[in-house]
Amino acid sequence: MSLPISSLTTIAKTSIGANHYLPLADGTAANYKLLIQDLFPAMNTLGATSESLFVSVTNKNTLNFKGIKSLDNLLTVTTASNNITLQVNPANIDLSLCDNSTSAFLTGPISLSAGVAGTLPVANGGTGLSTLTANSLFVGNGTSALTALGAATNGQIPIGRTGLSPILATLTAGTNVTVTNGSGSITIAASLTTLTQNLNGAGYNIYGLGWLSGDGQNEGIAINSSGQVFIGSSAPTAFYNYDLNVNNGIGLNGSVAQNISMSSSATPANVTITGSNASAANVNGGWIAAIAGSASGTGNAGLVGITGGAASGSGNGGNGVLSGGTSNSGNGGGASLLAGNSTSGQGGAAQITGGTSTTGAGGNVNIVSGQAGGANPAGSISITAGYSPSGAGGNIALNPGGSTTTPGIVNQSASSSTRGFTNFIGTSGAASANSLSSSTASAAAKTGAIKVQINGVDAWIRVYATAE
Repeated sequence: MSLPISSLTTIAKTSIGANHYLPLADGTAANYKLLIQDLFPAMNTLGATSESLFVSVTNKNTLNFKGIKSLDNLLTVTTASNNITLQVNPANIDLSLCDNSTSAFLTGPISLSAGVAGTLPVANGGTGLSTLTANSLFVGNGTSALTALGAATNGQIPIGRTGLSPILATLTAGTNVTVTNGSGSITIAASLTTLTQNLNGAGYNIYGLGWLSGDGQNEGIAINSSGQVFIGSSAPTAFYNYDLNVNNGIGLNGSVAQNISMSSSATPANVTITGSNASAANVNGGWIAAIAGSASGTGNAGLVGITGGAASGSGNGGNGVLSGGTSNSGNGGGASLLAGNSTSGQGGAAQITGGTSTTGAGGNVNIVSGQAGGANPAGSISITAGYSPSGAGGNIALNPGGSTTTPGIVNQSASSSTRGFTNFIGTSGAASANSLSSSTASAAAKTGAIKVQINGVDAWIRVYATAE
């Protein structure tokens, strides 16, 4: 039965249920019905684990979709030509806030072949070069490409130049220096064979030397590990007995007055000059000779003096001692003071002088012969003046010290009561021309007397004009 639409009751779309249909005819005898609910849309999200674009369907056919917006300023969302456009803002991306653990964008290897076009310039951390010379050294050139110095040969190193690029060069060996260039090595060695300038030690020690010589031979000056010094010539055998040891002799400049002395001290020590001791059996000991210089022409020969030290204040002056050596079984050594001989002039004087004093007693002159052992004779005292075949012989003077109160005397002491004090030796004869006379005459005129003391008592010896 057909009903007009106006007579039908209106139904809200929200009230349409499962019992509401629409009749359908396909133009044939068949008729159909359509469930009205099937005309309303239903939305599904097909992507797996994807975010849905719609929210829900309300009022049967109202589709509710989600809006698209940017969470922050990293992304811009706009609509252009009915298209929703999404734009990333790179300037607003802070890579330090990104999780780089898997992408390794900041720390992992970057493919420069794919990520860099052309040659990386110096300003961007590159070299500015597309190829580098093998084994070459390079120097900076501002923002320009690096400059190659070239490959260094053995011993070459970069040597700087003020305001200019360095150059590759080897070290130059100076005087007494040897430079040996090797593969990856430079050896610098001193070759001190010849000095061209004075050597300044600057307060440092020089040690470990062999000989300091004039010609490179084993002679000159040698120093041992204790600091003792040896001086010798003609390839000597060094010995070290004292701080200074000399093989042959010590020469001094004869044109300048010389002095060998010890330094002053609160406790002055002695100076001993000792001849060489014999180190084998039956060998004589070495001599010690003090010889003054010879003269030329009419000049006088030099003086040899042995003088005791001067006293200060009321102290006694030092003795000048000339003593012979002692002996256990042989003869005692003699102490000889010999005046020099002369062939045409006067013989030299042999002089022993005691020290003078302004207020105390003058110094004694003692000539003492050595004491004998057993039945051997005592040592003799010999004072011999110089002999001259054509000139005058040397004099012997025994001058006791002068004094305003008690003048000094010449003492002769006999070592035995059976021996004479003095033995006069000379040519004996009756005439006065001889040095000794055998005459007993007493008729000659007396010319004076000689004052002597016998055990401290004054006595006189008369002197005659002649012996006859």
